[in-house]
Amino acid sequence: MKQIYTEGNARKGKEINFQWFLDKLFVHWKLFILCICLGLGIGYVYLRYSTQVYNIGATIVLKDNKRGGMGNSELSVFESMGLINSNNNVDNEVEMLVSRNLIEGVVRELNLYTYYIVKGRFKDTELYSSGNYKYYNTIPVSVYLDQSSVDKLVAVLSLNLENVSGKTRVWGTYGTIGFDKEFSSLPAILETAAGNVLLQPSGVTDLLEEYPLQVSIYPPVYIAKHFLSRLNAESTSKTTSVVRLSLKETHCKRGEAFLSKLVEMYNRDAMEDKNKAASNAAHFINDRLVYINEDLNNVEMDIEAYKRENRLTDIGLESQLILGEDNEYEKQLVRIGTQMELLNLLRDEVKRAEMTENLLPANVGLSDPGLAEAIQKYN
Repeated sequence: MKQIYTEGNARKGKEINFQWFLDKLFVHWKLFILCICLGLGIGYVYLRYSTQVYNIGATIVLKDNKRGGMGNSELSVFESMGLINSNNNVDNEVEMLVSRNLIEGVVRELNLYTYYIVKGRFKDTELYSSGNYKYYNTIPVSVYLDQSSVDKLVAVLSLNLENVSGKTRVWGTYGTIGFDKEFSSLPAILETAAGNVLLQPSGVTDLLEEYPLQVSIYPPVYIAKHFLSRLNAESTSKTTSVVRLSLKETHCKRGEAFLSKLVEMYNRDAMEDKNKAASNAAHFINDRLVYINEDLNNVEMDIEAYKRENRLTDIGLESQLILGEDNEYEKQLVRIGTQMELLNLLRDEVKRAEMTENLLPANVGLSDPGLAEAIQKYN
């Protein structure tokens, strides 16, 4: 009996007293409510003043023969002859979409290397084109640096535009070199160490005294690397030629404009490459036909001279000679001579391609498979 009584007390001690827990909780109810309100307030401030990042996407279909796509019908003749190879797989095209040269071209065409920022009390606002901004409906003063100066940028050109009693004061730095100038009216040209800068007013929104404008002009390669780090391109599956593009961007309109221009420039570059390849193939075929006609004329003249020397007039005797070893030797000689002429033509084409960056025909009729592979790698 004593042992049973002891075990019962032990089980009672292990039971949780919920009444005691609730009493302690309600005693400090004010502290709990304060913590909840404080947490909600911090969350609101963070969401209100933190920079939002948008995930912008686009889907495109690549023209690819290996995955069901079709090339241009105009190039089918060249493709059947082996002069143009259009069997580019989707993986290669994805690499082209995210290449730095293509992205840098998009940055240059859209002038994405120029950033406009309005300083606020708690948060800076970035302006891009027109929008429903708190301070301005559009960029009050656009800043343009001539293209030759943009290509030579090695540092950030920083400008500050202020409205001082109706006049526009512009000051800033380029590297370690500063500048400060005041204009009574706009448009105007500002001379800086980086080059001449055009200040163009929008004509819709004036620059406000209480909200100055900060402008930064970056080297395009810097911005291209920035977009490249935030851009992702991947195929939806291995059986289709659909590619999904996604971009993380702090400004929604800028991200949409970037993806639209990226697809546009990709299509434009692809068409230019095909046109160049077709043009080079056409020139090569024309040059090749000239040499082939000359070779055929020479062969016919040699055959005619051979007939005269050997007085071959009987048709049966001529047929036997064609099937003989001498005629086979002539065939081999002509074939080797044709290969040598093709090599000479290809050598001249390579020299021209090095100077003009043209593409080489994928197959010029040479029997060496290693040479065809080398031409494909070169292109």
